[in-house]
Amino acid sequence: MQLNDLSKKVGISSSALSQIENAKALPSIITLKSIADQLHTTIGEIIGEYESLSINPMVRFAEKKFIKRNQSGSSKYLLAHHIENKQMDIQLIIFNEGSDSKGLLVPHHGQTYLFLIKG
Repeated sequence: MQLNDLSKKVGISSSALSQIENAKALPSIITLKSIADQLHTTIGEIIGEYESLSINPMVRFAEKKFIKRNQSGSSKYLLAHHIENKQMDIQLIIFNEGSDSKGLLVPHHGQTYLFLIKG
């Protein structure tokens, strides 16, 4: 998105937006939120809150995060750091014999890829 287009959508001058971009001016939280909304991201992403996760994105299998277990006994785990508005999360679903995926695969923002190892 061009600087002029973004500044119009946010409601500030392109000069002010340029100063914010170059760390020569500090925006109000409302302006920062508006910039984030127009860029389809979060304030945290803009200010580098997740920068350390992008430098070291690896999550060891033993560090997987339990998300949910459904009524049939299947378990869902997160195999990546959770970051707001991320387009893709890496998840693991462990199926016990006779279990299913009901309630584990839900609509969300982004993409889902499934790879069945066996069964």
